[in-house]
Amino acid sequence: MRENEGSRSRRRVLRAAAGVGTLALAGCVGGDEPPEEPTESPDAEDIDPDLRLNGRVLASSFPIRLRDPDEEAVVTEVHWHGEGWSHWHFQPLEISLEDTRTLQVVALDQDLEPIPLGEDDAYQVVVRRTEETAADLLEVGVADDRIEFRGTTAGEGQLVFELRHDGERAWLSPPLETAVE
Repeated sequence: MRENEGSRSRRRVLRAAAGVGTLALAGCVGGDEPPEEPTESPDAEDIDPDLRLNGRVLASSFPIRLRDPDEEAVVTEVHWHGEGWSHWHFQPLEISLEDTRTLQVVALDQDLEPIPLGEDDAYQVVVRRTEETAADLLEVGVADDRIEFRGTTAGEGQLVFELRHDGERAWLSPPLETAVE
């Protein structure tokens, strides 16, 4: 039995629409500009418990951003969908071999206000390699809200970012793909 051209064409259109709809629902379609944040704070019962930080609440869509402190441009950011579903946009983070790149960590609360990060503040940033990432891939130094990356060996790996409160992990990012070239 032969399928007519109209049926095949309709099926292709429906498959394409379903794929685009899935991406749009996830909020992961777009160019280089970050999507706009919601303007209203969610109700207390709607807040993901993984976004609660000992009295503070992280922004529900894009809680953490790494930005170039000189250009004030977002380099990469976490798109939060819940634990196990969240991911970074604009990856991999590229670090030049034998060069240093400094980025600023910006943690946003539910009102889209920056949360102070530093040794003398309530929250600190910790960056660590995943187990699969070579220890000699890059060096990472943290000073308050600034992170200095230095590529030492060409290759790829993953980094995770923690927000700590009183020495305890309060929040953990999904792995960020990192490339040293």
